[in-house]
Amino acid sequence: MADEGSTSLVDFRFARHPKCPRCRVSRTKKAVYGHLSEPLRVPWLDYRGCVRTDQHAWTCGVCGLQWW
Repeated sequence: MADEGSTSLVDFRFARHPKCPRCRVSRTKKAVYGHLSEPLRVPWLDYRGCVRTDQHAWTCGVCGLQWW
């Protein structure tokens, strides 16, 4: 983690995601579908429920843009 310039696990996980095409920030979330057995919530995932539709794979945590 430190070798890649990250100071925390959260920064490291966000650094592995693509930047937002609109505002260029690194705080993007990957879409996750399904029912969680435990209420584990991490900031780098976008929990979207049980039904998978033809929606976008990424969400910007700052401006809210969704894209493939």
